[in-house]
Amino acid sequence: MGTGVPFCSGCMEITMKGFILRFNISIVLLLLILNFIIQPLFQMAMSGFLERQVNEYVTSLFKGPCYVTMKYLEHVAEDEIPDAIVALQKEFGFQLEAVKIKNSEFSASEINTLKNGEILLDKQVSVLYKRINNTHWALAVGPIKDFEEATSLWKFKIVAWLTVIFTSAVLSIIWLFPFWRNLKKIMDAAEHFGSGRFDARAKVGKRSQLRQLAEVFNNMAEKIADLIQSQKLLVNAVSHELRTPVARMRFSLDMLDNSAGKQDRKRYITGISEDIDELESLVSELLTYASFDQKAEFIHFETIHAGNWLANLVKKLSSFAAGKEVVLDLAKAPEEFTGDSRFLGRALENLILNGIKYADSQVIIRAEKKRGETVISVSDDGPGIPAEYREKVFEPFVRLDQSRNRDTGGYGLGLAIVKQIVERHGGKVFAGDRQKGASIVISIPDISGTGTE
Repeated sequence: MGTGVPFCSGCMEITMKGFILRFNISIVLLLLILNFIIQPLFQMAMSGFLERQVNEYVTSLFKGPCYVTMKYLEHVAEDEIPDAIVALQKEFGFQLEAVKIKNSEFSASEINTLKNGEILLDKQVSVLYKRINNTHWALAVGPIKDFEEATSLWKFKIVAWLTVIFTSAVLSIIWLFPFWRNLKKIMDAAEHFGSGRFDARAKVGKRSQLRQLAEVFNNMAEKIADLIQSQKLLVNAVSHELRTPVARMRFSLDMLDNSAGKQDRKRYITGISEDIDELESLVSELLTYASFDQKAEFIHFETIHAGNWLANLVKKLSSFAAGKEVVLDLAKAPEEFTGDSRFLGRALENLILNGIKYADSQVIIRAEKKRGETVISVSDDGPGIPAEYREKVFEPFVRLDQSRNRDTGGYGLGLAIVKQIVERHGGKVFAGDRQKGASIVISIPDISGTGTE
C-alpha cells in the first residue's frame, strides 16, 4: 500500500548505460585528438627547433676539421684535389670525397650556400659539404654512421609520446576530478538514504555529466520517501479504524459475561456479529485498495457501450436510493469508450453510493465527450465538500464525517479506490465546483479513438 505513483525500474539502468557509453566515447575522442592533432602539431613545432639545433651542432663540430683541410689544399692544383683528398682519407676516421659543384649534384640554392662558404647538410643529416677554397670542388664528409644515429628522431619521438601521455593524464585528471566529486555526492546520498535519512538528495552541477543520473536518483528517492510516509500514515489510520470495532466487541463481550437476560445476551451477540462484519468489510476494502498499488497489468481495456453500461449500473444501485431520485443524463454521452468495465464499474458504484448517502433528494449521473476524453460526473444536492477538503478526500482514510459509527458507515477508502482505478486508466478525478451539493468528476482518455464527439 502506498502512493500508487508508477516508477520505471529500468530508468536507472538505462541512464547508467547511456552515461558509461558517453564516458567511453569521451575518452576515445580525447585520445584521438591527442594522437592525430596535438601530437603531430607538437612534433612539427619541435622538428623545426630540432633541425636548427642539429645544424648548429654539426656546423660547429666540423668547422675545425674543414678549416685544416682547406689549409692543406690551398697549394694543391684544382685538378689534383680529388687525389689529394684520397691521400688524406687515411688520416680521418670517416669518409672523404671530392664532389664537383654542378647542377647535376646540387640544387641552385645548395650551390649558392656552398659558394657563400657555408657548410651544407644533406636531407638525411649524415653528409656535409664544404666548398674547397674558391674552386669548383666541394669536400664531402660522410656518411657518418654514428652521427646519423645520434641525430635521428627516435629520441624525439619518445619525448613526444611521453609528452602526449603526460598531457593525457593531466587532462584526464582535470576532467575526472569533478566527475568523481559528483559521483561521490550521489554515492553519499544513496548511502544516507539507505541508512534511513529519506530526505537525502544528490546535488550536482547543472552542467555535470552525472546530472541525469542524479535526477533519476532524486526522483526515485522522492517517490520512495512518499511511499514510506504513506505507509506510515496508512498503518496509523488502519490502527485507528480497527480500534473502534474492537473496542465495541470487547465491551459487548464484557457485558455478555455479566448479562443474565436472554434478550440482552442476544443483543450483545448481534452487536458482536455486526462488528465482525464491519472488520471483514474493512479488510476487504484494504485489500482492494492495496491491489491497486501493484502494477497495472491487471487492467484489461475493452470497448464499453456507455449508454447500456451506465443504465445497468444505475438500475443495479436504485434499490439503495431509499426514496431519493437517481437521474441518468445521456444526452451528450459517447456511444462507446475504452476501459476496464469491471473496475470502472466499481469506481462509479462508489461514487453513486456516496451520492445517495449524502444527497437530500437527487443524484445526477452525466456522461459526455470532451476533447478526446470520456467525462462522467456524479452530482448530488447534499451538504457538499468544503473547498479545503476537495483534494484530501481522495486520500485513504480521509472523510468528512469523523464519528466512525455504523450509521454513517465507510472508512474513507471509497474515493481513494476511485482515484487508483481512474489513474490506472491514465485519467483524472477531482471534486468539481457546485453551488449546492458535491460533484465528483472522472475523465478517461480515449485510448483506441472510439466514440463520437
